[in-house]
Amino acid sequence: MKRHSWTISFLLISTSLAHAQSGAEEAFSELIRDLNQSGLFTAEVGSMHYQEDGDVLTAQNVTYKFDWSLPGDLMSLNDDLLKLDDQNKADGSKSSAASDGSKESDEKEDTEGHISMTMTVPTITATGMRLELDGVSYDTMSYEGHQFLVTIDMPGTDNDATIKGTGLGKDEMVNGYQPFLGKFEIASDRPIGSVLDYMRPLLLKPHLDEYTSAGYTTTQLTGKGVVTEEAELGPLTMKNMRDGKIESYELAYQKGEMPLRAMMAGQTESDETPDQSLKGIPEKLTYEVGKTTYKDYNIAAMLAAIDPNLSAQDDNAMVLSEVNTGPITMTATDLFEFSIAPSVMKDFALKQPQTYIVPLIDELIAKGQSPENLPAEQKRALFRAGFDLLRGFSLGLSENGEIKAKGTMPEGKYKGQTIEASIGKLHVSDISAEGVGEVSLSGVTYGGPPSIQLSLGRLALENLEFANYDEIENFFMRRLEGQDPTSAEMAKIAPEGFDIAISDLSYQDAKDNKVSLASLKTGMKRQGLAIPALFTSKIDELTISKSLLRHPLASVLMTQLNLDSLTFNQDIKIAWDENSETVNVDPLSIELMQIAKLSGNLGFGGIIRNYLDNPEMAQAAMMTGTIQPSNLTLADLGGLDNLIDLAGVTTGMGPDQVREFASSQAQATLSAFTKPDFAKAVGGEIRAFLSDPKSLKIMLNPGAPVPVMQVLAAMSQDPGTIPDLLNIGVAANEN
Repeated sequence: MKRHSWTISFLLISTSLAHAQSGAEEAFSELIRDLNQSGLFTAEVGSMHYQEDGDVLTAQNVTYKFDWSLPGDLMSLNDDLLKLDDQNKADGSKSSAASDGSKESDEKEDTEGHISMTMTVPTITATGMRLELDGVSYDTMSYEGHQFLVTIDMPGTDNDATIKGTGLGKDEMVNGYQPFLGKFEIASDRPIGSVLDYMRPLLLKPHLDEYTSAGYTTTQLTGKGVVTEEAELGPLTMKNMRDGKIESYELAYQKGEMPLRAMMAGQTESDETPDQSLKGIPEKLTYEVGKTTYKDYNIAAMLAAIDPNLSAQDDNAMVLSEVNTGPITMTATDLFEFSIAPSVMKDFALKQPQTYIVPLIDELIAKGQSPENLPAEQKRALFRAGFDLLRGFSLGLSENGEIKAKGTMPEGKYKGQTIEASIGKLHVSDISAEGVGEVSLSGVTYGGPPSIQLSLGRLALENLEFANYDEIENFFMRRLEGQDPTSAEMAKIAPEGFDIAISDLSYQDAKDNKVSLASLKTGMKRQGLAIPALFTSKIDELTISKSLLRHPLASVLMTQLNLDSLTFNQDIKIAWDENSETVNVDPLSIELMQIAKLSGNLGFGGIIRNYLDNPEMAQAAMMTGTIQPSNLTLADLGGLDNLIDLAGVTTGMGPDQVREFASSQAQATLSAFTKPDFAKAVGGEIRAFLSDPKSLKIMLNPGAPVPVMQVLAAMSQDPGTIPDLLNIGVAANEN
């Protein structure tokens, strides 16, 4: 009896162990079977065994293969969609795959894009592997000693490539789940949509607590076998992948080398000797990228922008919350050195579009249609869907640290001379469907041939507002329908508004020519109109050296003033007010430091919205326009006496003669079409100003806005009434 009990116990334990072994092996076998029936991959396993102690499955000499051709009808959809030929090649050339006999026929033309990959893994080790309803789970899985080979064959081109890769150590995954692939098929009536259907669960269902890799080395070659790049990727770590989201991903470093001279030698077909044809080409280019980290990568949000069958995401779903990239360096032997300090990107989001472009493209492919031949409504739908996709992107911040470049001119007039340039910061922020908050460069420097020194504190485009979407759609639809847009329609696709700022500019060359600028700010707002309703321009201390002012009179004047440079200031604002239908130029200030300044304000009324909304109607402003109170003042800043002297030199008169001639001429001219008393008064003020230049002010102070048509009528019928009509005043040397 006792013996029978031991026998039964042994059988139960043995059966249990067999089930444990077969469960792990069955799970791995199902994984391999699924790959082999997918239509994309094949897999072969040299051997497999299971170790009860530790629940360890080991597979050895595993080979994965991927082989896929994009059908020729998709590659050649039409020039408008994919920019590829929609006809077979005239020369009848064959694909590389067909020529080696690996494809069905040597007569097959090269109309397919072809990608293949082979990955060999000496040892795969898994613990806790188990079969789930529609996939496989495991506690850990590791690859060791793996290598891969990728070949890319592009139809009708010489851009074929091969990539060879080798793992630097072990790749390990912890607590993961991999869904079965299923069979990959492209539906003829919805080719892109069916691919999305296939990819959706493969992107959203896998989960993984952690993935680590020792890294890889890769070698990239051309179709002719010429090495184009050798690279190494350092340790990788990915954490918490679930529901199409990855909590974090880190790549410790990337570095590589591109043998430029060898690449060119392998591709150049020339009668010249190698030394002649490769003259100036550096031997190699090397690069290195520091640690790169990604936080909160949302694959589902990215997919949702093109997949209409994906569940709704949060409005403006975050795709990446933050990317940090370590320092980047790049060196080309005996040519240049380039570096970028650590950079950051934040808050990259994507909104699901109201209409999806994929079903529309699927319909085009299925029916073999070209967008240019579609009915207007289908064109509009395609255009709207494309714009919806583009307008869904938003970015909070992208900022590069200091960018430096140093190089040596290899040939030509400046051979051997050094170039050095830098950008302290490159900043982009607040990109959305409405516009861009800021794009700026700061801390820019340049030194190099032809003996130029340049520095720039900051250059920025700010508050960029995109044009109204309806106006953009209307413009492009008219173009698609073969109609010429009107001038108003063309104007309205320009930005709705923007500001440009420049500060601390300095330039100097070998001839000591100099330009400097303290600051420049200019901006405009259209307010939905064709002609901007607001324009501003402010320039502070734009200084240009005497040697750059080519006009001989300018040189003579600056010599008289003992000036080595000319400094210019400006402050102008032109604004239209819809309520009062007026355009005001206020302030209006133009200044040549140490010479003179013109300042004041101008007012015009009767400028109705239609004039700004349609440039072709602008000339009608003469019918409704009015002249409002305005004034201009010319003030001496130390150079008007010298201008009078210069006028004498050019006319052969003495300074006093110039003063008397100018005032008399002004009075005589006015006397021809105004009252004598007014002409005499103005002539007297001009004479007083020229005798002792301080300021000369011209004022228009009508009691009420004066219609332009009334002024024109007075000019032709009774010009003497104009001074009273506009209440014109002239005053010299007011305090």
